Amino acid sequence: MPNRTANGLLAGCAALALFISGCAGPSDSETPSSELTDIASDESSETPSLPDEPEVFATGLEAPWSITFVDETPLVSEGDSERILALDNDGNASELAVIQDVDGWAEGGLLGIVAHEEHL
Repeated sequence: MPNRTANGLLAGCAALALFISGCAGPSDSETPSSELTDIASDESSETPSLPDEPEVFATGLEAPWSITFVDETPLVSEGDSERILALDNDGNASELAVIQDVDGWAEGGLLGIVAHEEHL
């Protein structure tokens, strides 16, 4: 029995030591690189202004989920409808593609798209 108690105590001390070492801050032995500081100081420190209100670009979309661009044309996937829509400059949507057998139940559906060269 004494070995079982000693083993348990030793295991507990080892676990505590690992826990404490994981909570320690970073070591000061490494000198941080000044390269990132130099790059950041070269850039303007001005914060770009944001619009006061969000701008509505398109309406009538059913569960829009993701967006990608082909040249300047935004393409939007709808999570529940199987459709990929192309938006014109006025925000009008036209059906570009329908992805068959998309199951929009729960968190499923057409979740994301990406365009690469001539492929969607």
